[in-house]
Formats: sequence, structure tokens, C-alpha cells
Amino acid sequence: MGLVLEWDREKAWETFYKQGAMKKESNASHDPDMLDTYDFSGGVRGKYAQRYAAGSNIVRLDPDVAETFPDSDSVNEALRTLIKFARQTTKKAPQQPLNRATHEREAD
Repeated sequence: MGLVLEWDREKAWETFYKQGAMKKESNASHDPDMLDTYDFSGGVRGKYAQRYAAGSNIVRLDPDVAETFPDSDSVNEALRTLIKFARQTTKKAPQQPLNRATHEREAD
């Protein structure tokens, strides 16, 4: 007498879904600040992304530049010094046309 197995496709899928095999993994298991009670099922991805981007000015520094500047204050100080120097230098130098189209318009 051998082993006889019966396959019930409907029951297999039901078990598959009940055990959560098709559920996305919850972020709560990864982030300690996220509680299991949070429900984002009605959320809209990126709903406020444009508004946020318009109100912020985030600049990503390359790693070699970031090594030189430990914080935002040092970056701002360096940029202000560069701006001040650039303004002093351009006051002394004669104004150059920005591009060929600008130069051609001035000649007319």
C-alpha cells in the first residue's frame, strides 16, 4: 500500500494567502519607531513630494568635499567667503558677454 496524496488547488491557495506568503513585509519589523497599528493602506505615495521639494534646498556633497566640511555651518561660511571674493573680483574685471548670442545682440 503506497502513500496517496490529494491536491486541492483551492485549499492550497487559501492556505498560501492565510499564512501571509503574498503579503508585503511590514516596515514595522524594520523600524522600531513604526507601530503595528499604523495603517497606510489609504495613503498616496508622493502626495506632498513636490510641495516639500519646493520648500527645501538640499544639496548633496560628494564624499571628498564632505570630508572637508564637518557641518552645514562650515559649508555656508566657505560659500559666503567665495561669494564675497567673486564679487570683489568681478568689480575689478571688465564685464564679459555671457555667450555668443549676448555678444551679437550688443553689437547690433
